[in-house]
Amino acid sequence: MKNNEKLLDMIGEIDEQLIPEPAKKKPSKAKWFAVGGGVCAAALVGAIALHGIGRPEIPVAAGEATAEVTSAIHESAEPPEQTASVSTTTTTAPPDEQPVITEETLPVLSDEEYAKILENHRIYPEYELPQQTDDGLVHISAKFEMGAMGFGGICIWVFDISELDTANPWSADLQLEQLPVFRNLSYTEHTGGAPVYLSEDTMMTMAENVAASLGQTVNNISSETIGDGMGNPPEEYADKVYYVCADCDEVTIDVYGNGNVKVVYKESVQLPEGYSFSYDNTSDEQGEKTIAYIAQRLRGLLQYDKPVSYSNNDRDIYQQQHRSYYVYDSSDDIVQDILNYNLKFADIAPRGDGERWLIWMHDALACSEYLGDYPVITEEEARAILLEGGGIPGVSGIEESDIAKVELIYRMGDEYIQPYYRYFIDTTDSSLLDAERMGDMKEYSLFHVPAVSAEYLSDFTLWDGIIN
Repeated sequence: MKNNEKLLDMIGEIDEQLIPEPAKKKPSKAKWFAVGGGVCAAALVGAIALHGIGRPEIPVAAGEATAEVTSAIHESAEPPEQTASVSTTTTTAPPDEQPVITEETLPVLSDEEYAKILENHRIYPEYELPQQTDDGLVHISAKFEMGAMGFGGICIWVFDISELDTANPWSADLQLEQLPVFRNLSYTEHTGGAPVYLSEDTMMTMAENVAASLGQTVNNISSETIGDGMGNPPEEYADKVYYVCADCDEVTIDVYGNGNVKVVYKESVQLPEGYSFSYDNTSDEQGEKTIAYIAQRLRGLLQYDKPVSYSNNDRDIYQQQHRSYYVYDSSDDIVQDILNYNLKFADIAPRGDGERWLIWMHDALACSEYLGDYPVITEEEARAILLEGGGIPGVSGIEESDIAKVELIYRMGDEYIQPYYRYFIDTTDSSLLDAERMGDMKEYSLFHVPAVSAEYLSDFTLWDGIIN
């Protein structure tokens, strides 16, 4: 078994299309094999060794129930009962026809209707950045989990780096001296990756609010504990509920212990003529147009006051396009904007024929503890660390000319929610793909350098020497 195949086997289940068949390899740059098995294998080795992607004020005051739910999310306390659902018009299809959700069942909400949903059925609590402070900053770990908030893998393929364009509000000319760091309260190493933090009652209330925001009524609701999903969990976690599932007429709603919400439409959602919502045959222009339209129709669910939508794509080993669609809540404050882009966003995906929707909503700050604003290094300093082999994973031989793109990001799912510089390194000449599959595609591997100053990191002490 080849090194990369062994590593894939160690990681576990993975999309079969991402595993290359044995084939001839193109000539490779020797520098990429310093860690063994090619750059993707090197990246996987590093990841495994490390234990493993201004909001305006709302003009309507929140009601008592919403305020208590907000407190319950942060304290994981039992929330109050909620008010009745907001209803919308529905249609009933003849029994001999395929049910279709139309524009009439996804109306554009008026400002008054939207304000009413926020008042009575706010899904996530409002968040304001605490006062900036550098007093008593604790040391944190820069290690992170494999696969958390990446592009779904270590190596990505595109015809051009522009296919990976995003709406990231960070830019290299920003002079940020400090950025907030949070402790992830839903993180644990003892539950097989299942998140636990929110109480069962809080998750059920969130599910009810999600349903109400869509004009739906919950028909039945169930929950699952860590013990239900794991064969032999630690005793203290066995009875902890890690997600609840609510069933409605048109959607199913899952709410997880880390605050993630999944909404799945049971039937096709009919889009007007001229819109295209698919993985592999939608152009950039169509993708931008369609996700903007969907974001408008899902205003009550997303609850974003300044939604920013965008679409981009990468490709599989057969050069097939895989388009993604995102929406996040913009802000007038650049730091809050960066946090929202990375931690408060929705991933909306087509299913089957592209007309059934799957929506993932994230708000990592709803289950986090603010640790303070930490001094951060510049991108130039991070680049020097990367070129010296101090990135994650640590690979020697990266050259300046190999860097195709850099962005500042926060990751979800790790013990600490903190900023990293993410580098897209051109590894085309070292690709494990055969020449026929590679074709004209370019391959990029993701490397990360923590943005937090090394003096506050409990690991990677090498960086002090590189910087200084």
